[in-house]
Amino acid sequence: MRNNKNQDIVETLEEFLSNPLCMASYERLTSNISVIEMIQTLSSTQKPEEIALLTDSLKRCVSLGVIQGALEGYNDLPELLVTGSKSSNQNVRSLITYVFSSLTESDTSCLKICEDGSYISLAILLRDTEMSIGESASQSLKYIAKYYPKYIYDEGFLSILMNKFKELNDETRLRIIGLFIDIGSFSEQLFDICEEKGHFFTLALQEYFTDDILLKLASLRLLEDLGEYKYGLKFLYKESISILLLKDLDNPLVDDEVRIAILYLLSKMIQYYPEGTENILMSCNKVFLSTLKNFMASSNNIHALGKPVCAITCWGLISCHETSFKILSNLWSESIQLAIKYVSSSNTELSLAAINAWIIIFETGDIKNILKSTNEEICLEKQIETKLIPSIMTIILSRPFPEIRTLIYRILATMVPFFGSITSIICTSQPHRDLILNTNSDTDKEVKYLKYNLVKLIVRYHLNLLEDKADESFIKYMQDYAKGGPFYINPSFQVDIADRVL
Repeated sequence: MRNNKNQDIVETLEEFLSNPLCMASYERLTSNISVIEMIQTLSSTQKPEEIALLTDSLKRCVSLGVIQGALEGYNDLPELLVTGSKSSNQNVRSLITYVFSSLTESDTSCLKICEDGSYISLAILLRDTEMSIGESASQSLKYIAKYYPKYIYDEGFLSILMNKFKELNDETRLRIIGLFIDIGSFSEQLFDICEEKGHFFTLALQEYFTDDILLKLASLRLLEDLGEYKYGLKFLYKESISILLLKDLDNPLVDDEVRIAILYLLSKMIQYYPEGTENILMSCNKVFLSTLKNFMASSNNIHALGKPVCAITCWGLISCHETSFKILSNLWSESIQLAIKYVSSSNTELSLAAINAWIIIFETGDIKNILKSTNEEICLEKQIETKLIPSIMTIILSRPFPEIRTLIYRILATMVPFFGSITSIICTSQPHRDLILNTNSDTDKEVKYLKYNLVKLIVRYHLNLLEDKADESFIKYMQDYAKGGPFYINPSFQVDIADRVL
């Protein structure tokens, strides 16, 4: 940019950057220089200060949502995207990711860049050593994978992306693998194609099972992400990596952060593939079981609550199938008592984790078999009846916080079909009756829905018990509440009990 005219343009760009981002500012800008003219100037200048002004201004145009309209009909756009992605200037490459981000948000423009092949430049940007550029390219590719997945496993695209893959730095390799782990979660078919075409999930295993401790720590996230969806877990289970993970669990050089992640991942495997329970629990000198016990017993250290929270969560995942529950409880019957004990923990995080663990068990279709499967020594049904339910019914009164009551109403609803004692307590305990009767006892919308669901289930499963334990007015209220919905207000409930109910 030279001469007086160009100086005016510089001042226009500076003014645009200093003013609020709005259409009025954009219109003042484009009355002096169009978006296409800015792009053409950007491609011809070598001055860092001019490049910075132009790229920042164009980024603002992208943020304003006007870039697509401004570039419509611009025939040189594919060349711009390809050339810009290879620029030695970081600002230019960053701008190109902004443009791609805008283009992939529209079905029409997204398909257009796929069909003209310019999207392949995202493979170059994904490999960028600048993290923000690589991450932005990753987000654009997720949009493409969601709506036009065939372009993601195109041979031309993959050949550029995977060129000299092992020579890329650790962060870039993990970013590429992580993208395809995310894409694989969209569907099992896409997952299988990603592995067939690029072996991305095998690469994730190779990155983790290394002697490089720092790389192992960084790549652990890849295995965790694979474990977050069913076909990812299926791949890990089929690859029989459980023994290798157990060896890491037994490695004294592995820190607690890694051990927590491994314990959780193995528990997720058991949740989905309970037939592998015995192999995981009994292999490598029972290191899984000893670690689970050690973590569960470490609740006294308030600075290391990650371990007991992980352990109680893992206990719930393992215990949600009859097969795995029987194996674990036979090896460690005390785990049930600890899981009940932590429900009443004074530490909210630990208490919530324990309640969640019981919810996992009760919400599984295997709960009937689990309740029947325990022997007289364990007698799960009796422990729930005499210890767990009283603890929960105490907490619902003593901790009137939405995050607590959300879980309490939810777990009570799952337990009501199996335990009439919940209904009995509500009928005979005045504080619990008041809690149900008082329509102002819970103001959170989600809690109101969960409370209503509990009332519906009590009426459905225990109407006879209500008739036996409660007076007619309370029975009528419960029936009206069940019919009236979550925002039902009891017209006859005039007594102010707000001071007696938390």
